[in-house]
Amino acid sequence: MRSRSLLPALGLCCLAGTAFAGPNAGGVILIHAEPGLIWTNELDVDYCGLSTTPSCSDVVYRVDGGPGFTVSHVLAAFPPTGEPRVAGVTMGLVYDPAEVLIAGWGECGDFELHTGGWPAPNEGIAITWGEAQTDHVLEVAWFATYTYGDPTTLGLRGHPSGGGNFADDDVPSNIDAIADYGILGFNTDGDLPCGSCTLSLSPSAVTVYQPGDGTFPVELNVADVDQLGRFEACLGHDPGLVEFIDQTIDETFLGSTGRDVFPWDPIPCASECGDAGWRIAASTTGSEEGPSGSGTLAEIRFRSNGDAGGSSTVCLDAIELEDTEDPENVIWVAAASGIEMTHSAYCFGDFTADGDVTVFDLAQNIPRWGTCAGDPSYVATYDVNLLEEGNFCASTPDGCINVIDIQRVAGRWHLGCETAPAPGRNGQAERGGGATVRISPESQVINGAVGQEFTVVLSVDDVTDLGGFEATLSYDPSVVHVLGVNRSEFPEVTGRTAYSFANDIDNDLGTVRFGACSVGLDGGAAGTGDLVEIRFEIQDCEVTTDLVIEDVLLTYVDGAPQPVISVTDGSLEVQCATDTPTIPMEPGIALTHYPNPVFDSAEFRFRVPDDAATSDVSLEVFDTAGRRIQSLVHDRLEPGEHRAQWDTRSGDRDVASGTYFARLRVGEEERTVRVVVAKR
Repeated sequence: MRSRSLLPALGLCCLAGTAFAGPNAGGVILIHAEPGLIWTNELDVDYCGLSTTPSCSDVVYRVDGGPGFTVSHVLAAFPPTGEPRVAGVTMGLVYDPAEVLIAGWGECGDFELHTGGWPAPNEGIAITWGEAQTDHVLEVAWFATYTYGDPTTLGLRGHPSGGGNFADDDVPSNIDAIADYGILGFNTDGDLPCGSCTLSLSPSAVTVYQPGDGTFPVELNVADVDQLGRFEACLGHDPGLVEFIDQTIDETFLGSTGRDVFPWDPIPCASECGDAGWRIAASTTGSEEGPSGSGTLAEIRFRSNGDAGGSSTVCLDAIELEDTEDPENVIWVAAASGIEMTHSAYCFGDFTADGDVTVFDLAQNIPRWGTCAGDPSYVATYDVNLLEEGNFCASTPDGCINVIDIQRVAGRWHLGCETAPAPGRNGQAERGGGATVRISPESQVINGAVGQEFTVVLSVDDVTDLGGFEATLSYDPSVVHVLGVNRSEFPEVTGRTAYSFANDIDNDLGTVRFGACSVGLDGGAAGTGDLVEIRFEIQDCEVTTDLVIEDVLLTYVDGAPQPVISVTDGSLEVQCATDTPTIPMEPGIALTHYPNPVFDSAEFRFRVPDDAATSDVSLEVFDTAGRRIQSLVHDRLEPGEHRAQWDTRSGDRDVASGTYFARLRVGEEERTVRVVVAKR
């Protein structure tokens, strides 16, 4: 049982003493209605120790219902990032006595000194403990209140003469102002003064590679801050595995309201969460309010220190954020998150740890393309995203393995374990302003029957130094199904070797995902070319479906993302055809063919007009570059309709899938039609 003795010699009415930013800085007091507690007016009933609130955010600050009693606790709450040491507190009350009756109360400290009218409105109390309290949520007092059912509140405030303060057990005490006060609402909202401001180091997970003699960056970020004027934190780490190099204060957010920013030099600090620590800090001056919201405070550079595997953490403690509105009001920091570091014993991409990046390393990465965290085959080791472009000292997983991760590794093929490839080592071409991706041709009419096959081409324009690619194509599965995807030769035209990823075909949803990476010491393909041919089967006729290109990624040969400035979708109009088409009846020469598209062979039907008498007639097939593929007819023919067969499996050239042109000449007249070849 606590003592109710008074200690006037301590001067608790004002908790005298001066020392800025003691251990209780940023603390708040609030009122919590403990669910399930029932008031009894028996003497010597003590409700201290009956609050079950584990954190500030779990406080119940609203009570609904008719007239009745409520048991509530006054709690002192301190930021999770702080290290409170409470020896005393001063506070007061504010409420309407016509609406709220305090039927009982008690303090949860060892000693108390209150004003004569306590606990009347605007009166105050000082409560102290014989030993300093270190809990982040601390019971200060309790009240039994009776309310009359109407919306009303019971609030906290500063002591009428001593103000609202916390004191520690130093001599003299460090006095920290109560940062904010809570309100308990009856049939109305109260107020919970716990701050939502957070500090974080990003990324949250980093893999550091060996050997590596370079440095790598991490960022210190703040979120949900209000009027930030100064920040300070101790950055803890394991000096046996990582070495602190330097800090760069980012003035973009700190100075965004017009205040002048003054970086503090980094100095060693005592870290509770790491074996060594460095202070990261900056202050601002000016008449403007400090920035509010979220932003980056600093970039911190580390160097790997040692070449063994293992793990370590980089953490934050001894945090102080200062409010520009009230410089002695330290901003509540609700949480601070650090970095989990994995220290790899091999260099970037050398998963086999043989001193070089080879096809055996890619063989571990490529099968995991398209997997994300939660998938059985996802392994974060292969989810490698550089912290800094061109810097292979460290990477971070982003939760999914895509072509950028794989091409990053492929771009290191046979470059050894240098920190970064030498300039020009990859024969890298100058990078352009962005590529375009399109369905070719954009719109097609397919004359066929259910079960018949045809192909569609995905093409790229204005690409530079192409390393890898991936994309998803969606379609209406009631119209067509995808049978397969074949990579075109374009990614290999400069001498590189391309490896296709396993196609992900879902004919229930109507999507197909595909991609490829490439290896080699030559630069990547540039200009215009085809990436893949997608083979379809007709499911229904006399219908149209859009072909929508989604989730496109192009990379340079080193794996860096290549800008895609536009994407052009396509459409298919499927028409069922059971016989060869008729020739248009307009006067003059005419030319048509069946089927469309052409698979193994095509029949051309053409007309020599009646007024042509006996004419020199030629029918030839050309590719898009204007090269003649095959001559089908070269003769003198009588007027009327004629036929010619084209077998795409024979002729002067190997006829691959793609777009071609058939040209008919009758005397001085000619007709040209486009022919799409879709090899099975």
